[in-house]
Amino acid sequence: MSRRYNHLRRRLAMVEASLGIGCKPTETPLWAQVDLEAQQNLSPEDLLLFKSGQAAREEGRFHSLEEHAVSQKFRQLQDAVAQRYGFASYGRVLADCIEKTPNRGPSAETSQEIIRILNWGRDNCAHLEKLREAREALNQIPPHP
Repeated sequence: MSRRYNHLRRRLAMVEASLGIGCKPTETPLWAQVDLEAQQNLSPEDLLLFKSGQAAREEGRFHSLEEHAVSQKFRQLQDAVAQRYGFASYGRVLADCIEKTPNRGPSAETSQEIIRILNWGRDNCAHLEKLREAREALNQIPPHP
């Protein structure tokens, strides 16, 4: 290689080092790849319901039974994609990513977010159970003569 090329490469490396950037592409974590592939396997209608279900959690509202069914289908797809990568389930992918991450405790803000999500999940399960019971009750009412 020419001296000029090597000189420019060294200067670029110094500038990158001073700015704290590098030319190395960032690698997408495996759990994100699995999520993306599972979403790509959903039908367009199911993908809309899935996104609606994600928005429901973020907004604090509960899932409909249809959103919950698509969410369950998505979890099955996550497991199938994880198995293609050699893991028993999507949970094992997450566990592997956690094991490879340096052990830093969650911040207070992250801890509060985790607590909020867990509480929402508990309340959402109770809401879905009430919806199922109501649907079953409606199906058991005999039609009027």
